[in-house]
This record gives sequence, C-alpha cells and structure tokens, in this order.
Amino acid sequence: MFYEMKYVRDNNTLDRVLRFSDRMLKTHDFIKCRSLWQARMTAQPELLVYAQASDEVIAVALAYLEDNGNITVGVVATEQHYRKQGLARECLSLIENRAKALGVHLIALGSADSAVEFYEKLGYTSQLLIQSPKHTVDELLSLNPGLPILFTNIYDGTIHQLCLKLTKADSGLRQIYENAFDDCDTQIMCWKAI
Repeated sequence: MFYEMKYVRDNNTLDRVLRFSDRMLKTHDFIKCRSLWQARMTAQPELLVYAQASDEVIAVALAYLEDNGNITVGVVATEQHYRKQGLARECLSLIENRAKALGVHLIALGSADSAVEFYEKLGYTSQLLIQSPKHTVDELLSLNPGLPILFTNIYDGTIHQLCLKLTKADSGLRQIYENAFDDCDTQIMCWKAI
C-alpha cells in the first residue's frame, strides 16, 4: 500500500481531516470546533498529522499544545480497511517527535476501552479520570475499589476530579461511577512521558 504522511497546513485539508474525524468517531464535534482547530493549525501544523492514499484521508492524529506545556491528542482514527498497518502508530510517532523538539515532556489522550492495549504497546499508561460538577472529591473517592489514586483536583473551580491508576481498561468501574452519580463523567486517559 502506498500512502503519504502529511501535516495539515491549509483550510481545505483541515476541513477534509475534520470531516474524516467526525465520520470515524460518529460525531460532529470536530467540524463544529473548526475555528479552534484552525488556530491550532496556524500555531503548530506539525501536530496535525494525517495519512493519505490516492487523495483520500485514511488516518489522522490531531494534537495541540496546552497552556501547561503538555500536548493533548484530540483524535486518533484510521479507516477500517487500513487498520493494523501501522498508520496510527506512525502518526503518533510524528507528533511525539515534534513534542520532543518543542521541549514537551508529557502527551495525553483519551481512549476507548478497545484501544487501551494499543496505546500501552506504544508506552502510554492508562488511568481512569472521573469528573463531577456536583459531587465532591470525597464522594467520588467513596467508590474507589482500592486502586492507586494518582491525583484529585477541582478543575476550573467547578469540576471535581479523581484520577485512578488502572491495571486494565475497566468499563465496569466506569459504569459504577456513572450509575452512582447522575452527573458523573468518566474517561480512560492515556499518558506518556517523553
């Protein structure tokens, strides 16, 4: 298979990549946030990576530099019939190389349960982030089955956060939190120190 790895450097390409991301993730979130991604493209186009074959976008990894100096990867996606060929790995590798050049020491991304093993093979560690605007950190801690606590926080003064170290993806634990606390949101986060 012949493909090219490229960076998003113009608005037409940005639109193609955002539409691809929305289609792959069955959402409209990325194209809705076009102006944010456009600003990110202007600031750091080397963090918006895609693979192309025959003028078709077949894989993406879109990242951005946070105010805290870390990089967040907002999306990683590969077209179904191109999976398991190393495209996502190569996209992330290009982002990691750029991160090193920028002096960044940490990359973070959210993960579906089914992708945790893939990220762990790339050196990422998985954690469960639990968030609630209504329930306190102590309330969130009450359901912890004994997993190591990585941090607690009150984000932006309103969102209570608890982060637990996972030994494996645990959708059951996520469901326990989401059922117990009506406003609770959980997400598997993967982190890599570079």
